[in-house]
Amino acid sequence: MTDYIIEKLRLEEYDKSNNVWDMKSCPFTQQFKEQIACGNRESYLMKHNDKYIASCDLVTDYEEYTEKDVKIYLSRLIVKKEYRNKGIGQGLLKYMINLCKEKGYKQITVGIDTDNSNALHIYKKFGFEIYETAIDEYGEYYKMILTLYKLQ
Repeated sequence: MTDYIIEKLRLEEYDKSNNVWDMKSCPFTQQFKEQIACGNRESYLMKHNDKYIASCDLVTDYEEYTEKDVKIYLSRLIVKKEYRNKGIGQGLLKYMINLCKEKGYKQITVGIDTDNSNALHIYKKFGFEIYETAIDEYGEYYKMILTLYKLQ
């Protein structure tokens, strides 16, 4: 993955995310922008051959999924359809896990739709464990956690 570049987006660059996912059809786009503006969300894009191919965000304040300086939420790990099944998602997830370690977090949480078997497989491969099954207005999902360092 040496010829892949991962860049952190500033708020004024956030529209670059539209290269990976449809920002206009997502009901949360404005909320994400507000979270970036207040420092609660960091957005990252992966680029290959000058094309944006994947994205992932880190959220520092999100209900029970986060705890200041201890637990962070990994959000919207998305790989463009034509780049899937090539290790891109795994490479980006590995980068995000290492970034969370560098930032000193002890745990990473994520929510995964129960019918997203590909994502579930990748997260389990990296050591994430299901700690709860929940249902919201979008359907059933798993709450998963990865412990990076033992809690004291």
